[in-house]
Amino acid sequence: MKQMDDIRKLSELSESQWGMFTTAQAERIGVERWQLSGLFKKKHIERLDFGVYRLEGAPTERFSDIKAGWISTDPKKFVWERLKEREHGIVVGGHTAANLYDAGDLWATPLLFIADKRRQTRKKNIVFRKYELSRKDVILVEGLPTATPELTIAILAAEGNDLSHIEDVVRDLHRTRIINEEELALRLTPYAKKYGFSNGNGEAFARKLIWNVVAQNIQSIKDSAIQQLKGIDFEKAREMTEASLDQIAWIQDAIDCINKDQ
Repeated sequence: MKQMDDIRKLSELSESQWGMFTTAQAERIGVERWQLSGLFKKKHIERLDFGVYRLEGAPTERFSDIKAGWISTDPKKFVWERLKEREHGIVVGGHTAANLYDAGDLWATPLLFIADKRRQTRKKNIVFRKYELSRKDVILVEGLPTATPELTIAILAAEGNDLSHIEDVVRDLHRTRIINEEELALRLTPYAKKYGFSNGNGEAFARKLIWNVVAQNIQSIKDSAIQQLKGIDFEKAREMTEASLDQIAWIQDAIDCINKDQ
């Protein structure tokens, strides 16, 4: 009976946390470490990360590795408490944020998190970077506090990623998100020289990234049009067009007759 009660408590806790909970959170609701150990041995719970668990049979969440990693960075607090912190808490950034956005094809680990104060960890699958953050720099993506597209791109530049990788991320972000070119230029200014632009010319850096995407889109449209034209029987298309025009003329004549009668 006691184990069933523990499972019920953990189920209620994890319901609003993507089916996950930490050892420290479990202790806050009265489920001790030794009790978790018993549940783990009987396969009622599974370990996702160090100190992070999920109830057996709970739905597998998309980006569960990022969510479990983020929960582990401040394990005592409940998710709802941390979401209130926004820019003062731990935020998904860089290549990890790009993965949350489904942008580019970047590596999964280590997970990169940013915060407005210096943080350290012994975990090999997590790295922290210190950034000054304001409320406008953080949005929710997949339920996680995440760097905006502009800040995500800037962090990729700050981390020294290959320009082609950054361009891929911008391309995919451009399809689903609005990128503020002025804000992006401001963010890229410190890294412009490193990528071959004149010192501090973040505007040129941002313009290249955005217009490179526009050029790719135009080329994609042209390629698609060419492929469609290859399969067209132009003689048949001409006959169909003439038939359609004849029908339109007949309809117009009928409308004219109706109008005259009125």
